[in-house]
Order: sequence, then structure tokens, then C-alpha cells
Amino acid sequence: MIFKSVSGELRKHTEGAIAFISILAMQMFSQMFGQSICAQELGQFAQFAPPDPPNVETPTRGETSRDSLEGQWLLPLPPDVEVTVPQQVQGVGSQRRVAPSSSILSPTAFTARWGQGFTGAGFQERARYSDRSDGGVSMGFGVGDPRKNVAFQTTMNILDLTNNNDYDDGFMKRGSFSFKAGRIVANNWMVSVGIENAIIWGFTDSGTSVYGVASRTFNLKESTAEPLSRLTVSLGLGNGRFRTEDDATNDKNTVNVFGSVGLRIAQPVSVIADWYGQDLSLGVSVVPLPNIPLVISPAFSDITGSAGDGVRFRVGVGYSYFF
Repeated sequence: MIFKSVSGELRKHTEGAIAFISILAMQMFSQMFGQSICAQELGQFAQFAPPDPPNVETPTRGETSRDSLEGQWLLPLPPDVEVTVPQQVQGVGSQRRVAPSSSILSPTAFTARWGQGFTGAGFQERARYSDRSDGGVSMGFGVGDPRKNVAFQTTMNILDLTNNNDYDDGFMKRGSFSFKAGRIVANNWMVSVGIENAIIWGFTDSGTSVYGVASRTFNLKESTAEPLSRLTVSLGLGNGRFRTEDDATNDKNTVNVFGSVGLRIAQPVSVIADWYGQDLSLGVSVVPLPNIPLVISPAFSDITGSAGDGVRFRVGVGYSYFF
């Protein structure tokens, strides 16, 4: 069972980054993610990683290289998943591949497009300033095309899975909707703006957060089969849960910097460093089955001790699907 944290006094600390579910797409499943795994942390599972560029071969007679390449690309799907629909080479059918996530608690700019959906779940062994476990689930979908205009992503977050605390209303009695819009711009950058917990039922501990973020993946090697092949960097500004702990505690409406770096050390594995505005998280993201869009991302939060009451373990699981 997934338990909610106690003490109304500490609610503002128990929900920060849902950015940790992504939203594994991936970036799966978010941000994503003191703080429990609630709407933002699950929202992070709803993040997306950029697709790997396809291996380009000389087009056969009658093909144009542009058409051939366009047919091989698809934006990544959630939770913390980058999904490509590569290549259809000489009659071979398309194959969807997923990539590990590049963030833990902070959002990235990668946004679901039309035909992409995701589901994610997050768990942490204890909430900030508490000895109780915490968790939640998230699900969403995208519309639009970020290559031609703008993609829009909608995520629903469920904040109550059990009714084990005095101030909890019961199963699915608390939750929220979050929204994001993103577009691919020059030089392979993607930019997005989003609002977490834009619509709330019940209550959330972290309130509403507005942010803007830019992301880019650098190809360090030609193929993801090689070690150290991809580096994904995201940098953004936001209020709400992205504020410092002191500003959140004193209810100061400030804006703070957040960001993440994900290095793909092997085809199915990335290592991640994530600063979501209050403290550092370190983790890994793994795609255990190469042809199934499932991403698992264990991590440790509050590494530097600048917020919270010690290091905490969390894990997110995300699955992407197509419609």
C-alpha cells in the first residue's frame, strides 16, 4: 500500500515535485517530484526525452532523404521515455524504442504529442519531516505536433491512494490536473511552459506552480549502443514548488532556477543529477526490456542537505502507449 504523510503543519513540505513520475517518459515517468510524491512528482513522470536520431542510410531509388528521415522520427513518450519510431528500411516494419529518463524531480521541455499517452506511479520511503511512506499515480496524453506548431500535454494526478491519515479525505479524494505546451525550435532545442496543479480537487500540499524550461539532447556518439552516447540538459525557471525551502515556508512568491543533466552511459541506462530548486537528487533510470516502453527510475533526494531533514529514497515507474 502507498501511504500519505502526516501532520497538517508539514503539508507544504510533503508534496513538492511530482516531476518524479514522468510525465517515465520518460521523461517518464516529472517535478516529477519537505516533499512527498504528489502531483508534481508524478508530473515528472510525464516528462519526455527526445528520440534518438535514426541511423541514416542512402535512400533507395524513388525515395527522398527528407521523407525518409521524417518517417523515422517520433517525439518521446511519457513517463520519462523517449520514443522513436525508427526506421522502416527496405520493407522492415517500424519499431518503437524507449530511452531512459534524464530528470528526477524537475520538468523537462519534452512534451507529449498527438497519439501519445502515459501512466506512471511514484513512491518514496518517507516524506520530508516524517517517517511515513508516500506515493501517488499520474496519467496523461498529448495533442498537437511540436514540429509544426505546438504540442499540448494534459496530466491527471491522484494524490490519495489510501485513507490512513487524519487529514486525508480518502481514496482519490485529492488530486489535480497539470498542463504543458511545448515546441521544437532551432538547433534541436525544445522549449515549453507549464502549470502544475492548475485545477485541484480536495487539496494539495504544494499548491500551483508555473514554469518555463528549455531542453536539448547532445549526441556524443553516433549510436546509443555505444557507451556515453547521449547527454540531455534541461534548464528552467519556476515558482511554487521550485522556490527555496525558506521562501516556501515563509510563503514568499519568488521565482527560482531548476535543472537536470542526464548522461546515457549505456543503451538502457542513464545517470541523472537533478536540482529542482531546493536540493540535489541523484539517481539512475533503466529500461529493463528493450521493446517495451517501461522505465524505472530509483533515486536519492536531498543529497546536499539544503532542504528537508536528510536523504530520502524514491522510485518512479512509467509506461507509455500509443493511440
